[in-house]
Amino acid sequence: MARGLPLNGARVLEIGCGRGGGARYVARYFQPSEVLGVDFSAPATELARRLNSDTANLSFAVSDAEHLDLPDASFDIVLNVESSHCYGNMDKFVAEAVRVLKPGGWFGWADMRSKATMAATEKSLAHPGMRLERSEDISADVVRALDAAYARKQNRIASVWLVRRFMAEFAGTKGSLLYRGLMSGEVVYKSGRFRKL
Repeated sequence: MARGLPLNGARVLEIGCGRGGGARYVARYFQPSEVLGVDFSAPATELARRLNSDTANLSFAVSDAEHLDLPDASFDIVLNVESSHCYGNMDKFVAEAVRVLKPGGWFGWADMRSKATMAATEKSLAHPGMRLERSEDISADVVRALDAAYARKQNRIASVWLVRRFMAEFAGTKGSLLYRGLMSGEVVYKSGRFRKL
């Protein structure tokens, strides 16, 4: 997602930051001036603050992806990784991402959808205020990453026996609905890079 984006010195927003791992990675390895991670969940945002308190140019706030409490044209780059499938209105989310981007700014998006609903997602991403620069089906790469992490995830899941099945599904381990969907092609994982006009 970050490869090729002009992150050095940029003001970066990650929408749907969860525990903050992606925002932390960008803040530590790409020399942005600032990274703000926002998430709808207050507990996740608080956990992100605690887990990442050692990274000076990184902060977190609670905000709704469809109604960002942020000024217009305030970020050089907006990132959204694997959370937009949870939003109620994809059009509102995309409009908000475009709104908070500076002219010429970049929007990086990556997420999964069922094969049947990907066209509707791509229609939402075709916002008139930005232009698609690059789109890629990364499903095979995601399967390779899931395979590479399988043993590590299984060891962790084994320690939480009460919710083991739920965690295996959530983590996309072999045999899960997500894993089987990616393998069969019924689930598609795409990455897109857009430029605000």
